[in-house]
Amino acid sequence: MDEKMQKEIVKFSCGYPHFTHLLSLHACRCAVLRSRLNVDFYPDFDLSVSLAIQESFESLRNWYHDAKTTNIESLYEEVLWAAALAETDENYSFQAKDLVVPLGKILGKAVKYQSFIGHLSKFCSLERGQILEKYGRKRRVRY
Repeated sequence: MDEKMQKEIVKFSCGYPHFTHLLSLHACRCAVLRSRLNVDFYPDFDLSVSLAIQESFESLRNWYHDAKTTNIESLYEEVLWAAALAETDENYSFQAKDLVVPLGKILGKAVKYQSFIGHLSKFCSLERGQILEKYGRKRRVRY
């Protein structure tokens, strides 16, 4: 892959290492499948974008499914939606209390953060796809 193609992939992935790797991987695979040693913008890079998007959407679907699926009645799906709607700070993080209003609107009733704080912790575990990250100290925990 020449330097121009490398820069194009890095630029296109907007600084996200995962996407840089994914685009590079698919572009190289496309070239190899066409029995070429060099990666070309068309069709290799062009196809790598389509493949990376498809793969990313599939990963997101799987994470969402893992996060909301349970055998018992729960609020996982609703809490996940509330997390997506919550007000965030400059680092795109939120505290549990920031979900009270959006979750209340989703459920159509008043809620207390104690009723869903366990759900947020589970979203940080492998069991729920590690869809959130938890950081900070007691009473200052952010997701």
